[in-house]
Amino acid sequence: MSAAIREKVDTMQFFKEWGEIAWIILAMMGGVARYLDSYLKSGDTPKLGMLLAHGLISGFSGYMIAQVALAVGRDDWALIAAGIGGYLGTQGLDFVSEMVKKRLDADNDGRRHTPPKKEGDES
Repeated sequence: MSAAIREKVDTMQFFKEWGEIAWIILAMMGGVARYLDSYLKSGDTPKLGMLLAHGLISGFSGYMIAQVALAVGRDDWALIAAGIGGYLGTQGLDFVSEMVKKRLDADNDGRRHTPPKKEGDES
């Protein structure tokens, strides 16, 4: 492989890895924005510990919702999903979880699938 091609591949890998970090940062910013907005409305002083906690929770939530957007083929919405997921925090994860659960139930005609019992299993 030539040096130019190797450098281009390395650059693409760099941006792919940093792209996922950008989603997490965007999600964290969404969560921090929501946290600060709630304090601006209430007139209280924000606490640094709570700000960091909201940022971490929002980073996880936004990243997971961005991954759902990618999984359903909406690559163009992944960054938006990360920001919105970060803003919504765990409520966003609950919302997506309910949507997936309803979708799976609809695909199964409302039936829940239970694993078959093993021989000798009495529970």
